[in-house]
Amino acid sequence: MSIEDRVAALEELFHRPDRSLAECLVAALERGDLESDWRDVLLLGAECVEVRAVSLRARLGRALRRHCLCLRDDSRAKAVGPLCAGLRRYASLMPLAELPFWLEFLRPEDRVETRQVALQSLVNVLATEGPPPARPDLARVRARVLELAEKFLDPELVGTPENAALGLNAFCAAAALAEEGTVALARKLVELRRPFLLRQAVRLLEPVGKEWKRLSKEGRCAAGALRVVRRVVRMLRAGGGSK
Repeated sequence: MSIEDRVAALEELFHRPDRSLAECLVAALERGDLESDWRDVLLLGAECVEVRAVSLRARLGRALRRHCLCLRDDSRAKAVGPLCAGLRRYASLMPLAELPFWLEFLRPEDRVETRQVALQSLVNVLATEGPPPARPDLARVRARVLELAEKFLDPELVGTPENAALGLNAFCAAAALAEEGTVALARKLVELRRPFLLRQAVRLLEPVGKEWKRLSKEGRCAAGALRVVRRVVRMLRAGGGSK
């Protein structure tokens, strides 16, 4: 069957009310002999498919991890979209214990787009799950995120849109990791005198603070982590990040 025929069949499944689509998608992604073009289609489609069954979600997560790691070093320009789609979908499935996985996509040699999505995914996961525990294996994650934020918020590098976006997302990820160094970074961000960046940081971190406040009432968020995010948001607002 050609790629075109498979895409048509997949589109037909999108309109079915049963679980056929999710089951077919996961089963296809689990195959070890996928053609690259068909794999790309499946990864892009995975973002649009609801998967409810716990066992099916676990299988999908494992398949996405494998394909994302394979695509990470793919030199094809068209591989970026499927890779980023796979990473975003995986972020919606992953357990908090697997946070170190994102280091695989924050390497110096990784594409800017890949690092952007990895950082955004970190923020999204932590916003809903709460700040991570102080585990030794997360020290490298915190260190790498902080390193990226400090580098790309440098006045000499922040001038390009790509660098500014990378610095902003790294800053927000550091805050979501409850990294104490985020307070110093917030001062650095304010000193750049770029109101747009400040407003964007507030827009990204305010929902984190609100969700963590809710989680703290359930005993699922440490008070210290919530204080860091709240303090950072106040600093950014006072520095010119008000709406």
